[in-house]
Amino acid sequence: MKKLVWIVAFVFLLACFGACKEKQTKEFQPSLDTKKTLELTVVGGYENFEALKLVFDQFKTHYPNVTLTYEFMADFKNNLEKRCVNGEQMDIVFLNTKVADNYAKVMKQYFLEMNDIEFPHILKDALVGSQIEEKQYVVPIWTMYYGLMVNQSLLASYGIQKVPTNLTEFEQACETIKSKGVTPVLTTTTNLSPFMANHVIGQILSSGKAKEMFADLEAGKDTYHVFDSSVALTKQWKEKGYLDLSADELKNDYNDLIMKFFEGKTPFAIATATTASGMKKREAKSQEFTKAPFTYQFIPAPTAKDGYECAVIPTPFFGIFKQSKNVDYAKEFMRFLMTQTALDVMSQEKGLPTPSLKQGAPLYSSFNLMKEDKIFFPTNKTLSSVTFSNMMNKIQGKSYLEDAAKVSEEFIKSMQKK
Repeated sequence: MKKLVWIVAFVFLLACFGACKEKQTKEFQPSLDTKKTLELTVVGGYENFEALKLVFDQFKTHYPNVTLTYEFMADFKNNLEKRCVNGEQMDIVFLNTKVADNYAKVMKQYFLEMNDIEFPHILKDALVGSQIEEKQYVVPIWTMYYGLMVNQSLLASYGIQKVPTNLTEFEQACETIKSKGVTPVLTTTTNLSPFMANHVIGQILSSGKAKEMFADLEAGKDTYHVFDSSVALTKQWKEKGYLDLSADELKNDYNDLIMKFFEGKTPFAIATATTASGMKKREAKSQEFTKAPFTYQFIPAPTAKDGYECAVIPTPFFGIFKQSKNVDYAKEFMRFLMTQTALDVMSQEKGLPTPSLKQGAPLYSSFNLMKEDKIFFPTNKTLSSVTFSNMMNKIQGKSYLEDAAKVSEEFIKSMQKK
């Protein structure tokens, strides 16, 4: 069975690469001299960036005389500005950060505005949510959101053939699983609260008063009691016995949570897409999974009656150094990097979802069922990234804005471990 799993993965990669030439012909047409000889250097904070190197190889099928190099920059945060000030040679910069405006000062002074470049495969809100003062200095390559790891094989053994796509289906599945003497959802207390934030944001955007509600949160208030629906839903799930909080005993909610899930005893586990990205590499490290491999995927939060709800943070980012000696070709590479084909290859290799409506990696295939207006980018809905982060902290019982009013203490208490 293990051999079969690897064969399927290998076939997928072959299909992905085999289709690249045909898809790229439709997605990307070179606009510059394809015979010119030059070098492009990408600088970033990853020590190794195999996913990017795969895209380098694809780009060379269009520009065979362009040499692309990835350079690791140690102490990236402190050295980036120094390198920009000194005008050291680099063409493209990879910002490994969760919040684009952490580098706002550097970007505004040294990065090229890319508003004139079309990125048709990137969700509009992902682009706008990455802008600084309406200027597109960077473009996101992946996204982060809270969702559910799903053991599809285990669901099938309980007679549940379809992965839940809305609240009703999810709760019906939980009831079926519970009837078998199993607690359906493995989670940590800290993961549960931001997972439920998907529902908070969803309720705000469907209220008809989103602008007012976001402004209220921006001011550190909760005048509209925006957490109430999530409070009720969380309380209901706890009372019905859907939640297994034993994951709080794990050392971390990344490696240890994955290994716990790979024991194959729990149908659902609340996690981030970042955690999900580490699953493939840990399959071989799990004795239980090696002996009895199963099919799994990562789905958005099935917390709405009419489908998934997903608050997405676009991260990390690529930008162009304004003083690049080959700005036109740097722009050409950025345009290529954001094609669906390149995004899918990067996603499959790195294991993270893309800022595109269509996800090519099987792990995130459920995301393809979402409508664009159900994919929420809090940083683009008059809610700043700082306020969103503070809101998540407050939901978890941590600090909020210094002068903020209390934000749904009942919700915070419900998140506390009993």
